[in-house]
Amino acid sequence: MTETAAAASSVHAATIPVLHRAPWVLPMAGPGIPGRADIIADGGVLTAGGRIQAVGGFRHLRGKYAGVEVADHPQSVLMPPLVNGHAHLELSHLAGLGTTPAAGDITGWIRNLVESRRHFAGPDDAVYQSAGRALAGLHETGTGLVADIGNLMQSRLIGSNRQPLVIFCLEFFGLTGATEKGALNRLRKIPELSDPELNRGLYSFTCAPHAPYSTGAALIRGLKDRVSAAGRLFSIHAAESAAEVEFLLEGTGSFRRFLQERDEMTGPFTPPGLTPIRYLDSLGVLDKRTLCVHAVHVTADEIDIIADRGAGVCLCPGSNRFLGVGRAPVAGFLARGILPALGTDSLASNPALNLWEEMRILRQDHPGLPPAPVLAMATRGGAEALGAEREIGVLAPGTGARFLQVSMPEVATDEIIEYLTTAGAAVEISWVE
Repeated sequence: MTETAAAASSVHAATIPVLHRAPWVLPMAGPGIPGRADIIADGGVLTAGGRIQAVGGFRHLRGKYAGVEVADHPQSVLMPPLVNGHAHLELSHLAGLGTTPAAGDITGWIRNLVESRRHFAGPDDAVYQSAGRALAGLHETGTGLVADIGNLMQSRLIGSNRQPLVIFCLEFFGLTGATEKGALNRLRKIPELSDPELNRGLYSFTCAPHAPYSTGAALIRGLKDRVSAAGRLFSIHAAESAAEVEFLLEGTGSFRRFLQERDEMTGPFTPPGLTPIRYLDSLGVLDKRTLCVHAVHVTADEIDIIADRGAGVCLCPGSNRFLGVGRAPVAGFLARGILPALGTDSLASNPALNLWEEMRILRQDHPGLPPAPVLAMATRGGAEALGAEREIGVLAPGTGARFLQVSMPEVATDEIIEYLTTAGAAVEISWVE
């Protein structure tokens, strides 16, 4: 068969309806937090033309769509792909960076990171081969979409025309004076975010400030204006550590020392006297397109602010545990109707980029947390936070027809979600195309 004929055959095959049958189907769709009652026993997912056409009981769908091809998936559950709300593929070559830092010494870890990166100033083969392997590992463990943060424009090529789909966020630093002005000048030179060349092979391209302690107010606002004009994701590390809170409130502590020794404070700096979330709110950048990553050191009142503005939250439990920065108030977010996303952060602060492990760690760190919202965070929560809920995160008519077949041990229906959120790296998946 010629290459052209093979491509035509593949396209033809993709248009043929297929009814996928499994002992259980977990759509993760509908209002509220999907749980045991939403698991469809002897379920089916009808696909055609690269899209899901229907989801329901197998017998009902078989009767309604008589004559369609049936694909059986024994002893498994069909469910949406996982969505990784925050990763740094560019740092994958720094896997196992140094030793585990002293609890809460985030600036010590950053100092080590910066020193190590000096030897990898450009996109050499070692950096990009490591990043490519990390991306492939995400796909192998069931991630269908990832928000990847990178400092180099070339790093958008890591995810070009590959799986999982990538939202690439070009990250900016610059707190005061010349560093902030330099970053603003760099931003002005970035083409329109809708430029096909920037988005080639990606789910989308966007820009992002690093964090409130490393990005000045003018730069944060400038980035938000650029991103908002294009309707793109605005991701920012926020409230990750107690040191960050101290620096923004008082202008003191380890972050001030770190920034001074690196000559990042090249102009006068007056601390805003606000916590990270309140500071971002004062800048007017919290809205439904904003994703606050980590969000560990937030109060109940600040959770209310996030909820009232419609902003999203992405939790990184594995990285937080490694860095010893604390545990996010997950129950508080859920109580205010915020369904967080889950992220892995980088291999420099996490032994594995595996969202099944993130769910396991989150359950361990929050023993009273029920399993259903945790699974929802790793699927629908991530899709909603990244603005991709029409494509991924649920099994529903109109969403993409790439989903997971997860092999299940001998468990009862009411044990399925418990297993999925505690088995970690033991979970075995295959992709249904």
